[in-house]
Amino acid sequence: MACQTSPELVEGGQNKSAGQRHYFMISTLDQMLDSIPENRLSADMIEAISKAYKREVDMINYYSKQADNPDAHLFPFNVEGNSLIANFWVNDLSIPAADRHNWHGQNVSQWKYAGCILISADNSVSCHH
Repeated sequence: MACQTSPELVEGGQNKSAGQRHYFMISTLDQMLDSIPENRLSADMIEAISKAYKREVDMINYYSKQADNPDAHLFPFNVEGNSLIANFWVNDLSIPAADRHNWHGQNVSQWKYAGCILISADNSVSCHH
């Protein structure tokens, strides 16, 4: 499944000062909903995911504009046990990569913003950063 770029993120997609290309892979809301098993979807869940999606895309936009060379991603949901997780992050590729890792083993040296939208086993929707 190919991810589409959000129009808000494409605007000014070239770094004028360094001539570097910005990288964005932002799933659309439809792609996010399509990645959820149909038996788990309800009208309330669609509304909650829509709100979480808008909030996180707004934050991805905000932090992408703070980065000199942003690399932004929002992936569709993946099954993790009884939960569904949609990971996202904004890296600034102008920051040299260093040996800095979080307790998940992820290199966080270039992170500006990161987290996930979580659908728990009880179908509640939450965001984690």
